[in-house]
Amino acid sequence: MSSPSMGDGWMHWWFAVANAGVSIELCSISLRSSRRQRSPGRHMPRKSSPEEIATPLDPSAYDSLDLNRLVVFTLGWLRDHELPPTFENVVVTAFRLFPAKFSLRGFEYPDANRTNRALLQLGPNGRNWALGSPKTGFVLTHNGEDRLAETRDLLATSEPTARRPRPSRNGYTWDVARDLEELRSSAAYTQYQIDGGQSMTIDEVWQALGAYPYTPRTAVKQRLTTLGQIAKAAGDQEMERFIDRLRVVLTHHEASHRGRP
Repeated sequence: MSSPSMGDGWMHWWFAVANAGVSIELCSISLRSSRRQRSPGRHMPRKSSPEEIATPLDPSAYDSLDLNRLVVFTLGWLRDHELPPTFENVVVTAFRLFPAKFSLRGFEYPDANRTNRALLQLGPNGRNWALGSPKTGFVLTHNGEDRLAETRDLLATSEPTARRPRPSRNGYTWDVARDLEELRSSAAYTQYQIDGGQSMTIDEVWQALGAYPYTPRTAVKQRLTTLGQIAKAAGDQEMERFIDRLRVVLTHHEASHRGRP
């Protein structure tokens, strides 16, 4: 995917996304990039890779921000630096800017699964802050532009650190509280709060579990069982009911697709 032509004036980007096999051409999305909106580090000389120019921010500046907002910020950062918003660039840049949130647990490598879940939550079926896919790249919606401005304001006082924070030495220890936190930030949980999960889709279930349609069913069911045990041990009955609802939607989906190729 080639990088669109960008500048400090108005930019027009024709962007195509696939929906049910039909190519949909979005109307010309006008975006304005101004000095007021530029991300920290914009004054660095432009290079070809986010690995070369993305500098980590102070973890204390973004510790309270959710992954969705940080990925929105990442998309804006890529645009500022005239880098294509490919899935790979989003993964690497989010990790470089916010290693405390996007590191693979116990290692100094990006956790692509965490970034992917956030991107799914930004889509039209979630928060509607971005459009796109790993095949086409990603672009912010008007709502996403508003969230970008808010997030930039929250991070405006942060300064790049000299080095990335190293992951905890107990990186192999499972952070169960973080698992429940991620469930609460999912689009499925939002839908559950609205109507008890009656309108929850199977895609929202995959998203909440960090799984895909091709993930082995035994692994998905084991994940549900483990999450249920975590919620029970934490005394979180609301989360237990939510996990039960995820299981119901998954069971109905499997029943309706049984026997299909």
